[in-house]
Amino acid sequence: MESPTSQLHRRAGSGHHPRHIRGHGLGTALPTIVAELGAQHWYSWSFTVFLAASAIGTVLGGRQADRRGPALPLLLALPTFAVGLIVAAAAHSILVLLVARVLQGCGGGVAGCSSSRST
Repeated sequence: MESPTSQLHRRAGSGHHPRHIRGHGLGTALPTIVAELGAQHWYSWSFTVFLAASAIGTVLGGRQADRRGPALPLLLALPTFAVGLIVAAAAHSILVLLVARVLQGCGGGVAGCSSSRST
C-alpha cells in the first residue's frame, strides 16, 4: 500500500495541478482549523470563497493571457497565491482565513489558466 506522502509526490510529478492536491489536504485539515478558530459554522465558506475567487481569477487571468501572453498573469498570480498561503498560516480569525482563501483562489485561478495557456 502506498503512503499518502508517496501518493502526493507521485501526483505532483504526474501533471496534477498543485491547486488540486492542496485542496485535498485542506479538506482533511479544515475541521481542525475551524474548530481552533471557534468557527465551525463557517466550515463550508472556506471552499466557497476559494472556488468563487478561482472562477473570477480564471476569467480575468485568461483574458489577460489571451491579450498579452501568459507571462504577466503568472508573475502576478504566483505571489498572490503565496501571500494567501502566508496569511492563512497566520490567521487568528475566520475572517482572515477567508480573505486568505480569496487570495489563494484568485492566484490559483489565474495561474491555472495562464499555465495551461502557455503550453
